[in-house]
Order: sequence, then C-alpha cells, then structure tokens
Amino acid sequence: MSSLEALIGLLLFSFITGLLYGRFSKPKASIKFSDSIILRDFNLTKALMFKLVNNRKSIMVKPKVSVTLSLSEANNKGAFVNTFYALKLEHQSITYLPTTWTIVHEIDDESPFFKFSKEDINK
Repeated sequence: MSSLEALIGLLLFSFITGLLYGRFSKPKASIKFSDSIILRDFNLTKALMFKLVNNRKSIMVKPKVSVTLSLSEANNKGAFVNTFYALKLEHQSITYLPTTWTIVHEIDDESPFFKFSKEDINK
C-alpha cells in the first residue's frame, strides 16, 4: 500500500510541476509598430508600408502577419456600413525576425485602396 501511495505522490508532484512550468514558461511576443504608414512608388504601382519591430532580445521564428482594413462606406440608402478587407501582403510570413520587418501592401487593381487618390489615402 505504501508503494502505491509513493507512486501516486510522485505522479501527482510531476503533473503539478509540469502544469506550472507550462503555464509560466510560455514565451510571449513583444512587437512594436511604426507610428506612420508610408505610401510610395513600388513595382510600377504604389504601396503602403509600415514596420514592425521585435521588442525582445530573442529571435522570433516563423512569424506570420495579416492586415485587415476597416472602411466605413455609405450604402445606396445613405447609411454607413463597416466593410472589412484582408489586405494582400508582399510576404505574410518570414523564416525569422531578429529585428525589423517592413510590411508591404501593393496597391494593384485588386486592392481596396485602388479606387482612392493619393490625397484620399493620406487623409
């Protein structure tokens, strides 16, 4: 009987230790974004660009990014409706992120920005 108690005690101790280690040892990303977005010439068209920075000393492995644009557009009744667009990016993932990554959305005929002028985009 004491052998069974010792076995259960060791299993319980290892289980609790594993749970605590798993809970508190998970790495968390710390990313900062640039304060401004740049509109510039890119591959015979224009592109929106911004940077993100790894705020930790460690290297992020296989980071992925997705960007969603939210526009309030007037419908045919004059009411404003929120429309969401998933922007197509030059690269949605990279192998590793030691320091910075420039996110690029090329404004082509499939882009939701295509119908806007440069001044409208700057606003």
